[in-house]
Amino acid sequence: MNRRTFLATTAGAVVASTLGGISPLQGQLPSSLTEYDTMDAIALAELVRTMQVSPEDLLEHAIARCEALNPTIKAISQKYYDMARQTIRAGLPEGPLRGVPFLLKDMGATMKGTNVWNGSALFQGMPPAKEDGVLVAAYKRSGLVIFGRTSCPELGIHAVGEPQMFGPTRNPWDLKLTPGGSSSGSAAVVAAGIVPVAHANDSGGSLRIPASCCGLFGLKPSRGRISWAPGPEASCGLAVEHVVSKSVRDSALLLDLSSGQQPGDWFWPPHPEGSFAAAAARPPRPLRIAVLYTGLAGTSLDPSCLSAVKQATSLCSGLGHHVEEAAPKADFMHVKAEYLKILFSSLAIVLDGIATRRGKAIEESEVSFDTWWVYQRAQALTSKEYGRALQTLQLFSRTIGHFFEKYNVLLLATMGGPPVPIGWIDTALDEAQERQWPNTQAFNITGQPAMNVPLYRDERGVPIGVQFVGRYGEEAVLLQLAGQLERAQPWITKPPAQMRH
Repeated sequence: MNRRTFLATTAGAVVASTLGGISPLQGQLPSSLTEYDTMDAIALAELVRTMQVSPEDLLEHAIARCEALNPTIKAISQKYYDMARQTIRAGLPEGPLRGVPFLLKDMGATMKGTNVWNGSALFQGMPPAKEDGVLVAAYKRSGLVIFGRTSCPELGIHAVGEPQMFGPTRNPWDLKLTPGGSSSGSAAVVAAGIVPVAHANDSGGSLRIPASCCGLFGLKPSRGRISWAPGPEASCGLAVEHVVSKSVRDSALLLDLSSGQQPGDWFWPPHPEGSFAAAAARPPRPLRIAVLYTGLAGTSLDPSCLSAVKQATSLCSGLGHHVEEAAPKADFMHVKAEYLKILFSSLAIVLDGIATRRGKAIEESEVSFDTWWVYQRAQALTSKEYGRALQTLQLFSRTIGHFFEKYNVLLLATMGGPPVPIGWIDTALDEAQERQWPNTQAFNITGQPAMNVPLYRDERGVPIGVQFVGRYGEEAVLLQLAGQLERAQPWITKPPAQMRH
C-alpha cells in the first residue's frame, strides 16, 4: 500500500470515527436535503453512506441551486451536468466523499474530455484533454462528482473576478462587492451553498483572498504538496492547487486524498506523521505565534482588517498560545517586483503556446487590456533578468525561513481592506492595490503553507479573514490550529438571505 492509498484510507477512518467531534456540523444528518446549504462535504457523504440520500439526489439538488443562483452571482463558466449524471450511472468508487457534488476552477485541474478556458475566449476552441491530471484523478477516486467549472479572471491575473467573457462574479454576501480572485467563482459557489467545497489554486493569494472575501476556510499547501503532474510546475513553483471549503475537516481530508509526489516533481515537502484529517481533529501544543499589524511592506491596514487581526490575536492567546508582535525584516516591495517577472513570463509562455498551436500570433484585441500589458512586459524581459529574479526570490525565502526558526506561526491580515466594489480594479491606482493585497504573495515565493481563517465580519456582516502562515511542510500544525479555532468560534452559518433557495 503506497502512502497516498494509506492516507486516503486512514483519513476516511478518522473522519468516520470522529464525525460528531471535530466540526460545528456535529449531528446534522437529516433525512432530507433541507440543511444542504449548511453541511460540509463529509456530512453530505455520510448521508450517502447511510443511504439517507443518493448521489443522484445530491447532484440534482446542486444543479437546481446552480441554475437558480448562478444568474445572479455568475460563478459558473462551464457545465458538465450530463457528464456528471453519466458518471453516477457508471458507478462511483467507494471513496470517503462518494456522491458529493464538486466544481473545478476553470484554470488548472485537467480533466479528460474537457478543456480549460482560463477566463479567456482564446482557449474555448482548444481540443479536450485526453487524460485526467493527477489531481482530478484523485478527486474522482474520492467519489466526488464533478459537474462543472467555476469562473476566474483572464489567466488569473487579478485578485477580483471580472473576466470580459462572462462579466463579473459577485460576492454572495453583498452583490455589489467582488468575491476576490482569482478563484472567484469557486469561493462564490461555496459561499452561496451550491457546493460545500470547490477546487481552487493560488499563485499570489488566488485561493486565500477569495476565501477571505466570502467567509471560507482556504489553505494554500506547501509547494510540492499537491503535484501538477503530468504537466510542469505552474509558474516555476509559485502556484499551488487545493480547495476553498466551509469546514477545516473537508480541507484536511482533501489534502490527504490529493497530496503525494509523482515521478519528476521538483519539490517534495516532508511527509507529516499520520493524516491531515487526524491533525485537524486534535488541538496543537502551545505555539509561538508572531503577529503583524500592518502589511509586510509596512502599509497600514483598514480598521476592519486590523480589528480582525487583533481579535484573532486575543483568541489565540486565550487558547494558550504565546503571541508576540514581530515581523520578518526584508525589502518585500523589491522582492515583489522580481516575483512579478516570473509570473509575467509564465503567462507569456501560455499565450505563446496558444499562438504556436493555432499558427497565429496573439493580437491585442483578443485579450483584456491588463493581459496584453503583462504580455508585452514579459516579451521585454531578458534571460539574465529572469535568472536574477529567481536568485532574489530564493534569498528572500532564506530570510523568511530564519524568521520561522523562532516562531511556529505568523498571524497577519489576509487582505489590507474589505472586499472592494465590482469595477474598483479598473480605476484603482497601483498604491491602492498594494494596500488592498499586501500579504499573500510572499508565501507563494517561500512555498510555505498559509491559510485564511474566517473569524471576523465587519459592521455590514461582510467577511474579513485573517491569515496564518506555517513552516514549510507543516500544514498539519496549521490544520491543528484551524480546527481549534473553528471549535472555539464556529463560522459555518446559512448562506446569505439572497442565496437561500
